[in-house]
Amino acid sequence: IYEKHVAMISGEPTEEFWLSIYNSAREEGKKQGIYIENFGERLVKEYTTEELVEMAIAARVDGIILKADGGDDLAEEIRKAAKEKIPVMTILTDVPNSERISFVSGSDYATGEMYGNLIIEEVQKKREQEERQIRVTVLVDSDSENATPNLIYSGIHEKIASLGEKIKLSAKIIDNSGKFESEETVRDLILDQE
Repeated sequence: IYEKHVAMISGEPTEEFWLSIYNSAREEGKKQGIYIENFGERLVKEYTTEELVEMAIAARVDGIILKADGGDDLAEEIRKAAKEKIPVMTILTDVPNSERISFVSGSDYATGEMYGNLIIEEVQKKREQEERQIRVTVLVDSDSENATPNLIYSGIHEKIASLGEKIKLSAKIIDNSGKFESEETVRDLILDQE
């Protein structure tokens, strides 16, 4: 039995990193009597972040945890939630000119270290099956205006240094202007003859 219902909203509700954040929040919520829902995860149709916030407001949730995606109308949706007395907290990316109650960010370097730990686990599994150097490519957004990708890459690089020659780490800058640019880059990397 839960006393409160909180919607966690991301434009990518099934993305691996988001799911790890959600699962941690859900476990902590259970201890506190709060039902944490990965809002929009099971919907058949894809909705914008703004539409998901609007749905959460209509569902009369007790709170919203939001990974903002830079949508133009997101600040207005957060204001609507505040008007309905539904507190909104932004995480990882912010909507500063809104009525959100707080913004929580992580250390980008520490995020890189977490990715590094996951890479180490996967490399060790793969090395048991194949005796070859494992190649890992980190995709970096070309539109990035800050040092975040570099800090994440540095965290990964530092964490996996112990693997030495077992792994080859590289970065690939992607043009993220189109809807499927990232997917096309990944496809090209996988189909590469090397």
